Amino acid sequence: MTPAIEDTTVRLDLDGMTCASCAARIERKLNKLDGVAATVNFATEQPTVHCDGEIPVDRLVAAVEARGVAVERSPPTVSSSAASRRSISRC
Repeated sequence: MTPAIEDTTVRLDLDGMTCASCAARIERKLNKLDGVAATVNFATEQPTVHCDGEIPVDRLVAAVEARGVAVERSPPTVSSSAASRRSISRC
């Protein structure tokens, strides 16, 4: 029997999303990652990413930055079923 992988929710703070199309492109890019379900809120400039605990936050950040949007470098908020919290950001 394999151990269950914890679901994790990550919220990143973005800088430079200029339109709703940018938000949609970032959402599509994140959702292409295996094990990721993401939504992006254009008004708050925050994607909410649901993924398994095996996916490193750096991989999520790289996907966003590949779309030309900066991730603020104060930690992203990460919550898991174990209720741990953490944040990342970049400018």
